[in-house]
Amino acid sequence: MLKVLLVTFLVTSLAQIVPSCGGGGEGRPGDALVIGTVEYKRITQPERSYSIFVLATEYDVPSAFWQQVNVGDFVKWDGKVWTIVRRKGS
Repeated sequence: MLKVLLVTFLVTSLAQIVPSCGGGGEGRPGDALVIGTVEYKRITQPERSYSIFVLATEYDVPSAFWQQVNVGDFVKWDGKVWTIVRRKGS
């Protein structure tokens, strides 16, 4: 029982130290890599901010990309550019 608790503690401690791949952010340069399916799209008024939701996280995207992407598309943010990796149903 003590070994299980020790292993659990060590794994939890290590998870806190190691940076994660899915760090949120708003799709701006320097953010972590994002890969996932677009779950939802919206425009925030009155700023006219274009957003998509990927992995339950909201990301601001350029209007041109927002107009091209559809819910269900598989997208990627590489820290510089949003790209559509695969269209829904392809």
